[in-house]
Order: sequence, then C-alpha cells, then structure tokens
Amino acid sequence: MMKKVIESGVTLPIIVILAIFLNFKAFLYSSNLSMFEFCVSIFYLIIWGLVFKTARRNKRYNLILVSTVFWIMTFLTSSLVSYVRASNADISPPLFFVIVLLTPLFGLEFIINHKYMVYILMSIISFLFSYLGVKFLLT
Repeated sequence: MMKKVIESGVTLPIIVILAIFLNFKAFLYSSNLSMFEFCVSIFYLIIWGLVFKTARRNKRYNLILVSTVFWIMTFLTSSLVSYVRASNADISPPLFFVIVLLTPLFGLEFIINHKYMVYILMSIISFLFSYLGVKFLLT
C-alpha cells in the first residue's frame, strides 16, 4: 500500500506542503528553531529519499523527472540565496521559490546555527538529489 502511495506522486505535494506549514514559523523567526523543525526537515529528506528509491526501482521516469526538476530548482534557489548572503548583492531571490523550496529544509539550521552555512548545506543536499535524478534519467 505504501509503495503505491509513494509511486503515485501524491506523497510529494503533501509532504512539501506539510513541511512548509510545520517549518514556516521557524523560517520567519529563525531564532525560535527547535528539535521539532530539525526532525521535520530530516523526515522530509527521508521521504524524498524513499520516493527516489521506489521510483528508481520501479522505473517511474516521470516521477523521477518531476523530482529532479524540483531538486534542480531547489539547488538554484539555495545557491542564489547563498550568493546574496555572502556578497550582500542587491538581488532579491523570488520569495515564492524560497518559501516553497527552502522552508522544508530550514530546520537544518538547528544543528548548524548559521544562515549562510545552512543555505550551503541546502545547496549540497539539493545538488545530490539532482545528480541522482539526472544520473538515473540518463542511464
């Protein structure tokens, strides 16, 4: 049953929305981070890992393609935010993408406690998911 739910792709929007909802307050007021937000982010990554694993095993190319595009957008957004924070550039990353793509991962700041470094970690994680997706799609 769980396999069919993961394969259907219904899991992903629900997980993204739920993670945004649960981490949004911490995203707005980053000084209030707790172990709860960290656990939400870890759970979010575990679910994405399970989705990739299940989709790959069952050769669900459409699900892998959507997931890969999602993680490439996450990588680009987190890289842009990292650049803006590091250089104090006058560029403003699109808030919609920051909220949708980065808020679910924001709980990772609980263990890092540095905004610039957490965005670099988000870039690394999203790059790894993107790489795995592209690698599978090209083989």
